[in-house]
Amino acid sequence: MATPVGSFQVLVGSNGSGKSTFLDVVRFISDLLRDGLKAVELRSPSFNDLVWMRTEGKIQLAVEMEIPAERLAKLRRNGVTRVRYEVAIGFDEKGELAILGETLWLKPEDNPVLRGNLELPFPALPQPPEYLVHPEGKKTPAGWKKVVSKTPGTGNDYFFAENTDWRNQFRLGPQRLALANLPEDEERFPVAVWAKQSLMEGVQHLVLNSERMRQPSPPGSPRTFQPDGSSLPWAVGQLRGPGEKPTEAFARWIAHARTALADLDTVETWERPEDRHRCLRVVYRNGLQAPAWSVSDGTLRLLALTLLAYLPASGRTYLVEEPENGIHPQAVETVFQSLSAARGSQILCATHSPVLLSLAEPAQVLCFARTEDGVTDIRRGDQHPGLKDWKRDVDLGTLFASGVLGV
Repeated sequence: MATPVGSFQVLVGSNGSGKSTFLDVVRFISDLLRDGLKAVELRSPSFNDLVWMRTEGKIQLAVEMEIPAERLAKLRRNGVTRVRYEVAIGFDEKGELAILGETLWLKPEDNPVLRGNLELPFPALPQPPEYLVHPEGKKTPAGWKKVVSKTPGTGNDYFFAENTDWRNQFRLGPQRLALANLPEDEERFPVAVWAKQSLMEGVQHLVLNSERMRQPSPPGSPRTFQPDGSSLPWAVGQLRGPGEKPTEAFARWIAHARTALADLDTVETWERPEDRHRCLRVVYRNGLQAPAWSVSDGTLRLLALTLLAYLPASGRTYLVEEPENGIHPQAVETVFQSLSAARGSQILCATHSPVLLSLAEPAQVLCFARTEDGVTDIRRGDQHPGLKDWKRDVDLGTLFASGVLGV
């Protein structure tokens, strides 16, 4: 299954169609790099639970990322625009869970591969490739450059400089990922270091916790936005700025939030003197100053979700499930506008909301459905046969609710 994704994608489909699993592929790769094979244990006591049909096999995953311009400028290789990370996990000859293959490549951009065309039924049985992780000894594709490699069986790891012939070998063993242990040498590995940091630190599964958002945030908390929303007071304070006059970005955020909260005046933070915790309060136009612990769940969620579009570009990938939860239907558009316009970030969100989907363009939608054999097919909205003759007289949300976009 090869699925191109953009900076903002809305995942739709029936329950059990594979949306959460799709998001978890990205999260799983991040967890593997950060926690090693413990990431498997955190998901299931049995590795086979993660394999198709619970068979005794292995998992092969691959993710490709577009290399940012500032990193390309450090790379003296014509034609290279992407980095591809491949990893395979399964049981080795000793019956132990191990890394069975791992490679990081620099590569040119392929022609975009979309699932079929407007004439192909949906769902259709995807045609799997021969492999995702290039086997050891297989000829390197034209224009590709291997930077990180783990040899199956031996546990030997190889690191190849991106611009020179320099190389080095380590023996991390079959339990440790090579990319996670890549030296932080930006001279030799300008792209690989960026890829490692992006996958390890740049993937956030957004699960907002209203109780934690209500609580004052301790002084040692991160100043950046956290997946559970617990650092919301610090993130709002950073956006507002240190001066008496709020920053332009803060003013634009408040103006946007008012499209859903008409009586909102501003949002303030202050430091509680007895313990230096940062607190948040919502100020209304009638003069009421409501601390976070007295504000509704929906208001806190709306403030947190809309804030993402106004934070400094982070390069992060946010995985969001059902952002409409707790949000009034008339306020869903405000949330959609923020998520779809987050600067320098990627937002992948799964939804069951016809209201949210009605605001999206077909190319922003990934439709999920299962075949009779239980295999998931994914089709981008502008490649969906059900939209072949779509004239926009009925919105996507209505088509989704009526079952046109999925099964």
